[in-house]
Amino acid sequence: MDEHNTWLDMLPGYHNLEEYFRQYFGRNWSNTIFPPQEHFSMTHVFLALFVGLCLMAIALSYRRHARSEAAVIPADRLTFFSFVELLLSALLRFLTEIVGSEKEARRFFPMGAGIFLFVMFSDLIGLLPGFESPTAHLQMNLAIALTVFVATHYFGIRQQGWRYVKHFTGDSWLLAPLMFLLELVSHIVRPLSLTVRLLGNMFADHKVLAIFTLLFPLIIPIPFLFLGLLVSLIQALVFMTLSVIYLSLATSQEH
Repeated sequence: MDEHNTWLDMLPGYHNLEEYFRQYFGRNWSNTIFPPQEHFSMTHVFLALFVGLCLMAIALSYRRHARSEAAVIPADRLTFFSFVELLLSALLRFLTEIVGSEKEARRFFPMGAGIFLFVMFSDLIGLLPGFESPTAHLQMNLAIALTVFVATHYFGIRQQGWRYVKHFTGDSWLLAPLMFLLELVSHIVRPLSLTVRLLGNMFADHKVLAIFTLLFPLIIPIPFLFLGLLVSLIQALVFMTLSVIYLSLATSQEH
C-alpha cells in the first residue's frame, strides 16, 4: 500500500464520493500565493468522523456501565471500564493542578478531556498500517483550534458580560488602545500556534515512521512506534493544557 493510500481507497465508490465532495469543497481558483489545487482528499475528514464515533460509542458504553449495579462493586482486576475511569480521574487531577481548583476543573473537564481523547486517538490512528492521522492535516487542526478560540470568548462573555472587554483594554483607559492591539494579536496567534505545533509534530513523526518502515519493515520501526506513542500522548496533553488555560484566563476575574 502506497504511503498516501489508506484502506478507504479500497472501498468501492470511495473515489466517486471524493469527486462529488470536490465539486462543492474543492478550490477551483488560484493566484500567486495559492497555486492550483492538485490533490483533494476527504480521507482525514472520514477518519476524524470514525474517531469521533468510536469515542462516542466508548462514552455511551461507559455511561451505561457507570449507571449499572456492577459499577458499585470495585473490580478485582484491570478491566476496560476501570481503565477508562482511571484515565478520566487522572485527567481531572491534571486539570485541577492547572486551574487551581477542582470546581473550575470540573467545569472545563468535558471540553478538555474531549480534546485530549480526540487528538490522542487521531494521532494514534496514524500509526496503524493503512491509516493516516487526521491531525497531520492543517484543516483539521485549524478546526479544533478555532473551536477552542470560539469557546474561549463565549465562556468569557457568558461569565463576565461587558467586563470581559477589560481583558483586552486593561484598567487604564490611557493605555487601552495599545493594550487592545497587543491582546488582539495575542488572541489571534493562539489558534495559529495550536494548529502549527500539532501539525508539525504529527507530520514529522508519521513521516519518519513511514520512511523507516519502507526501508526496514521488520525490526527498526518498532522504536519509532513507541516514539510515536509518546509524541501522540504529549501533543494531546499540550493541546488540552493550553486550551484549558485559555478558557480559565477568559473566565477569571483578574487578568
